Amino acid sequence: MKLGTPQERELLRALYLFPLDVKYAVESRDPSKVCDSIYSISQYFNTWYRITDKVVRCTDPLLKRARLQLVLAVGSAIQKGLQLLGIETLEVM
Repeated sequence: MKLGTPQERELLRALYLFPLDVKYAVESRDPSKVCDSIYSISQYFNTWYRITDKVVRCTDPLLKRARLQLVLAVGSAIQKGLQLLGIETLEVM
């Protein structure tokens, strides 16, 4: 596996927990759990992105692909979470 730094593992764990957090939010009727999960993913992503050699400039093709997939997964999770909360997202900024 190409992704293996502590920051990548934390981010992957937050992404893994996202569906469980959503399920818990539904069962407990507490949308703040979705907010907490989105916030956690965003924080881990920010930390990871600040210390990671930028994804686009990565010279290792396998690592670059893995990082791009991670970025896409984060974007998807955040978008789904916001959609569940009824918040519209921009496609392009």
